[in-house]
Amino acid sequence: MSPRYLAGHQVDDHVGAFCAPLDEHGWTVRSDDHVSFVYSSPCLRIQVGWILEIPDEAPIQIVASAYPLGPPLWRIAMDSDVPTEFVTTLIEALPRTLAEDPAALFASETNWDADLPLPLGWRPLANAPGSHVASPDNLASYDADPPRSGKPMPYTPGWTFGAGEPTGREGWTAHFSATVPRLLVEVFHQVVTDPTPLIRDHRDISPWVRPYLATRPAWSHSLPSRPRAESPRPPPLASRVSAAAPPAPRIRTR
Repeated sequence: MSPRYLAGHQVDDHVGAFCAPLDEHGWTVRSDDHVSFVYSSPCLRIQVGWILEIPDEAPIQIVASAYPLGPPLWRIAMDSDVPTEFVTTLIEALPRTLAEDPAALFASETNWDADLPLPLGWRPLANAPGSHVASPDNLASYDADPPRSGKPMPYTPGWTFGAGEPTGREGWTAHFSATVPRLLVEVFHQVVTDPTPLIRDHRDISPWVRPYLATRPAWSHSLPSRPRAESPRPPPLASRVSAAAPPAPRIRTR
């Protein structure tokens, strides 16, 4: 289906899909009785969590520390409706970068001077502070709000990506704190703005999305029937994330 940012999560194995890259690289997992869990990197400096018990917080959270189990250096919070492929691509970058250039994940400065590449058809939003860019259909956007002295609260500096219904009742948001390494912001920016369609069973497409689809999947009639299934969860052990990510701001649309 296209646009890909309206695809939503994979119904059958949303959580299992984005945890698979961590299982393959030796990350340890801890879980509690509430079916939440936290993956820790071998160096204990990055945690990836599916956290359900924190009210008003996005359940997918990634937290990094400058030293093992230290206070948060940067954090990412994503709604459960972020397309699975977006989450998976971002998480795959963590073990790969840890192996190739670990220092790149713990830099404390973000380059705010260079804007993200403007994708074909996307456009800056007029009369908005900061750097705000909208998709051609105005159903997705990304915002860059660098830290600024004297800016009134509430204000959460960082990057915000999102997509959804114009009324704001349906959709998803992903927030990157201001200190998230630029390379992770770029990875997510690329996967969100990529024009390549995503494959979904037509039965899993939310009703609110259907009026906005650019194409109707021709393969949907040939898909075999399959039972509905819950996403698999790791066995309960006992843990939860110690640092909650900041509340994810609402997506801006014009």
